[in-house]
Amino acid sequence: MNILLTLLKTEFLQLCRQKGSYLALLSFALLTLLVFTIAAGPNVTFFPVLLWVIILFVSSLMVSQLFETDLKNGTLEQLYELEINFEWVMLVKTCVHCLIVLTQASILLMLCAIMFHVKQLVIFVVFASFLLGVPGMSALAVLSSTIVLGMRSHQLVTSVLVFPLLIPPLIFACGAIVAAQQDVCPNNALWLLFACSLFAVPVNLFAGAFALKAAVQND
Repeated sequence: MNILLTLLKTEFLQLCRQKGSYLALLSFALLTLLVFTIAAGPNVTFFPVLLWVIILFVSSLMVSQLFETDLKNGTLEQLYELEINFEWVMLVKTCVHCLIVLTQASILLMLCAIMFHVKQLVIFVVFASFLLGVPGMSALAVLSSTIVLGMRSHQLVTSVLVFPLLIPPLIFACGAIVAAQQDVCPNNALWLLFACSLFAVPVNLFAGAFALKAAVQND
């Protein structure tokens, strides 16, 4: 437990140092929402779905440097020499990534609800889809960053790798939102979205830990 708390403290300190980059990603998301607002006018049908697409892009952009700094400054090597399980590292990174994405998604959802007068049921379903789907999406995004760790042009490779992995959660989340807009029960799509997260998180922990060990040993 002490190791987990120490890793969390270190990760949040690193987050505070890099807050400018995360604010830039939030600004990108807000500008994207604003551009589509100007282009689409009063048509609000697709805006809840648009939120998921924006969050997908933001999530994939956030992971490009997630482990690169730790690898270059020797943090991962020190953790390896101390025989700390990399599963803990993956868990902390995924939780912090998930928390940032959920915060940004909640801000965008509140703005969308205010600007477009979205029905309360749709707002509830969108927020539920974030809670059920973002952990799995974060897990897959973080896992993709460990697989390409140490490669040249890893940012491009990460983007190419992560997008296909995030398509199933995106499909189920959008399906739930569309069902709510049509006054159809969205439970089936939400359960499938939750199943994606249940599958992605354990795979992320063990496969990501194996990839981190390989990256440290080959560095």
